[in-house]
Amino acid sequence: MIVLNQVTKSFYPGNYGVFDLNLVIKSGEAVVVTGKSGAGKTTIMKLITGEYLPDKGEIYFDKQLVNQIKSSQVHRLRRKIGVIFQDFLLLPEMTVWENIALPLFVAGGKNEEIHKRVSDLLTLLDLDDKQKLFPSQLSGGEAGRVAIARALALGPEVIFADEPTGNLDHQTSTDISRILKKINSLGTTLMLATHDPVVIDIFHDKRLLEIEAGHLVGDSQPTDFDQAMLELKTTPSKAPSRLLTTFWQKIFRRAKRKPAVIEKKKSSKKKVSQKTKHKKTEPVNKKIRKVKQTKEEKKK
Repeated sequence: MIVLNQVTKSFYPGNYGVFDLNLVIKSGEAVVVTGKSGAGKTTIMKLITGEYLPDKGEIYFDKQLVNQIKSSQVHRLRRKIGVIFQDFLLLPEMTVWENIALPLFVAGGKNEEIHKRVSDLLTLLDLDDKQKLFPSQLSGGEAGRVAIARALALGPEVIFADEPTGNLDHQTSTDISRILKKINSLGTTLMLATHDPVVIDIFHDKRLLEIEAGHLVGDSQPTDFDQAMLELKTTPSKAPSRLLTTFWQKIFRRAKRKPAVIEKKKSSKKKVSQKTKHKKTEPVNKKIRKVKQTKEEKKK
């Protein structure tokens, strides 16, 4: 769940941004944000990802207060969010396969896992025959599908799509919108900023927000904000993401193993040393006895 509580972020000159915004986005929900250019649609997304810090108010992502996340830890939050940019921002010197794989490489994925994940995404988005092409060789619709695949690479909880159909024709906009709706139907939370009537028509049965001059002026399916805040403060926090969970499990396992290993080593050393002492001392004692016997015999 994402919660914005009395959030304000203003930019000068021009006095634009968002002002006193209360907003709740539930897990698995699809939210379409509409409004004129400069109304504050993109600002809301950048506040949630931690790219902007609010002038006042609180932003929660899965009960984590985004305002207080250290800059060195923001990447952990962003791994939970996949972003599709207006112009897709594919890297021109990389192939389709490399563009999709890039977030996985950055996150430190193993080669075998990366290859499997990229192959699955290429199949899902019907890009198998395009994987060796460069962005300049793709159509607008194909580039859009690559951008969606890249956003899904890390298995995010939320997808942000910022005007994903702004420069596309009617049919391509329809195709991209249907893909995004299908992704949402599989359980991924979707927040989509647009003023494209094609997109709005396809998502007509979903929640529609209208932003005007930084203020929320319309909500087709409003959420009980007070109830959401109550749940936020009373419900136990969500378990960490799988990536972080496996990481900490490894650390804890190592921490538990180390003392046991050290004790075993110590005890084994003691046992060995006692045995070796017996082995070493026995022949020495025999030699001493023999020497004493020979001395006594000579005296006699």
